Amino acid sequence: GFYKYEVAPLGSDNWSTIQAGREVVVDGTLGLWDTTELTPGDYMLRLVVTDNQGQALPPCVVPVRVAGQ
Repeated sequence: GFYKYEVAPLGSDNWSTIQAGREVVVDGTLGLWDTTELTPGDYMLRLVVTDNQGQALPPCVVPVRVAGQ
């Protein structure tokens, strides 16, 4: 299988990959996201997963707000 985390500004379809991997993770962290380079505001965070047979599963999309420092 394969997974990747992506981010896009709210209302945009311009997704940027944050992190991707092929390793199996059980009850652990898939990755960390350094938001210090982002402009504060509202974003969408998307997890895209492909199973071991190459089938893409429906992505999980959640809204997030990046606050200023």
